[in-house]
Amino acid sequence: MPNVLGSVTSWGNVAKSVCILAPATTANNAVPSAVDAGIPVYPDPKTGNSTGHAYPNTPPRKSTLVVKGVVDAGQTLVGTFTLWGYHPVLGWIEIPTNGGTAVTPVALAETETDKITFFQQYEDLGHYKRLYLQLTGIGGTGASYEAWLTTALEAC
Repeated sequence: MPNVLGSVTSWGNVAKSVCILAPATTANNAVPSAVDAGIPVYPDPKTGNSTGHAYPNTPPRKSTLVVKGVVDAGQTLVGTFTLWGYHPVLGWIEIPTNGGTAVTPVALAETETDKITFFQQYEDLGHYKRLYLQLTGIGGTGASYEAWLTTALEAC
């Protein structure tokens, strides 16, 4: 399966990653508004599987968001992201990073020449029905981003 929004990579019965921002994202994406934006957190009971979903049946307490970006040689890569969760009663909510309460977009800066690798751990994302990663402020010629939500398959 190509790496597209919702594609899944699993490592046996140990870990699972789901694509939350499609590879080769080169442009800003908007604040989510549609109920079906992003990826679903749980499988549809009618399908009985977890393809394209963040978690199999019961989410673990902790998940890791991994963001990777590259840019043409000699360019400076920048960007910011905000993780959003959809709550059936409250709608789309910005999810704070680093266990804090601030919902300011997280600035991404190069970790190596022409490259960004960013990891952020989140707790209890299973409280949401859907998850969406907004990426804005992209800078650098040939900029390309992708992001994955990774988790252990065991329930905590």
